[in-house]
Order: sequence, then structure tokens, then C-alpha cells
Amino acid sequence: MSKRNKAQRLEVVLEIAKILKRFPTAALGDYFGKEEYINYYDSKYEAIDKIKKEFDYYINQDDKNVKMLVGVSGKIPFPEIEKYIEYVLPIRVNQQSHFVFRTTEKDTDVKYVKVNEDVF
Repeated sequence: MSKRNKAQRLEVVLEIAKILKRFPTAALGDYFGKEEYINYYDSKYEAIDKIKKEFDYYINQDDKNVKMLVGVSGKIPFPEIEKYIEYVLPIRVNQQSHFVFRTTEKDTDVKYVKVNEDVF
């Protein structure tokens, strides 16, 4: 099975970034009294900074060492909007990427996984 090259990995991330920068932070709008959108390029949210690091790692893997290319996945808490980001950035060409905001369940002990944290 074929692995994605750097250009293909960049394409996956750019598609997600286009959607992400238009995502309204409705909970913050209610809190601050105005509707606000995530500024992906100048973020004040730790969750966005973390996902950008994951994107950077995913894109900038060395294509020369094909055996070491890996997909990236995990969950990142986004407490400001009471959600978490769940993502899968696959390395195989035949696999689909996955990026969603999920509601945080306050009544359960939700564990968050930070994939590749040791790399950063």
C-alpha cells in the first residue's frame, strides 16, 4: 500500500484548515456577547496551537525514510467551547482523514490522548 508524500499530506491538512478557520466559537460568542470565529493563523486557543503542532509534524516527516512515515491521531481538549478535537491524519493513501469537534461529557471522566507529544 502506498504512503502519502509531503504534498499529499499538506493537501489533507489544508482541507481541514479551510474548515477550521470558518468554525464559529458559539460558546465564546455567548460568553463575550459577540460571535467569534477561530483565527487559525493567530490563535489564542491552546487547542489550536496543539493541533497546528500535530499538522506540522504530520506534514514535515522525511519522505526519504518511507518506513518511518506515520499517521497521526488523537484527541485534544478545547475547554473554551466545551468540546474536544478528534483527529486522524492517515499516512496510507487509501485511508480517509478524520477531523471533528465532539462535545465534552461533563458527567464522565473523559481521558484525552495526546499523540506524538514526545516529538514536540
